[in-house]
Amino acid sequence: MTAKKIRRIDLDVLERLILVLYEDTEEKKTNIARDSKMSYDKCVLYLDVLEMMEFVKKNNNGKNTFYSLTAAGINYSNKITSFNYLKQNNIVSTV
Repeated sequence: MTAKKIRRIDLDVLERLILVLYEDTEEKKTNIARDSKMSYDKCVLYLDVLEMMEFVKKNNNGKNTFYSLTAAGINYSNKITSFNYLKQNNIVSTV
């Protein structure tokens, strides 16, 4: 059986996952998929990408695996939320 891969990485999906983890601090894959409104399989693929980028880390507590943001992931999520705030308040324009 071959492992599935992402053909093209959607940056909006990566942002959505980062923001879900930013709000929930530490979550299981199933909850992350639900909160980000993604299929479980696609969520797992994107979590692997974020882990390779060192934005998230896996935490095993024996039976369950939890995901949380690294310092780089927290820094990036702060930038996302700041930019979204500026966009919503028409302080910055987008193309």
